[in-house]
Amino acid sequence: MVRVRGNERVENALGVTPGDLHEEVLHRISGELSSNKIDLLLVHVAEGAPEDLESTVEFRALKGAGLLGSHTAIIHGVALGPDQFKEMANSGTALIWSPRSNCELYGFTADVASAKKANVTITLAPDWSPTGSTNSLAELLYAKQVSHEKLGDLFSDQDLFEMSTSIPARMAKIDDKVGSVKKRTLRRSVRTVGRRHAAVCSFDARKAGRCAAGSSRRSPHLRER
Repeated sequence: MVRVRGNERVENALGVTPGDLHEEVLHRISGELSSNKIDLLLVHVAEGAPEDLESTVEFRALKGAGLLGSHTAIIHGVALGPDQFKEMANSGTALIWSPRSNCELYGFTADVASAKKANVTITLAPDWSPTGSTNSLAELLYAKQVSHEKLGDLFSDQDLFEMSTSIPARMAKIDDKVGSVKKRTLRRSVRTVGRRHAAVCSFDARKAGRCAAGSSRRSPHLRER
């Protein structure tokens, strides 16, 4: 099903194997991408351990279907390794990272260090509510914790903030409407409460101003109220 909301034209698929993506649906999606009827395909791929055969086969199936490209974003990618991330980077395929759900279900998450090293575009979003975060801000805080405690501060606060805002907006080709606070975009505000939230918002004060809780100065990238 294509979800159209304003200029947002995004298709969601639960997988690429025949059980998740029937042949007629695959042909329709391919045609709509080729004719620019949709801008982005969001597809669950390799959502499982590297030892899981189905998870490892899914990436090859995505590639074989001709869906590996700048119009596609892989959700999860837990079973993927450095070689697959290099292919994603070369083709322009993005990765949507959902660390809380991955850790809850499998005890580990995607190899985002290899993905970042390969220059894959990475965004951040919560998965479904049973195992994911309750909202995007909660996922942002969890990702910061994972980055700090398990990944040696792989992502800066600014990296994580942009992975949740401007980068996915560009991927969906709606960055002229959302993803940042500037002229001619729809305003989005993030409420920061307490010291934990303030830490997430402490990126480059020269660009974004001070957005720690209680600050009287407003950020052009993050509104606090």
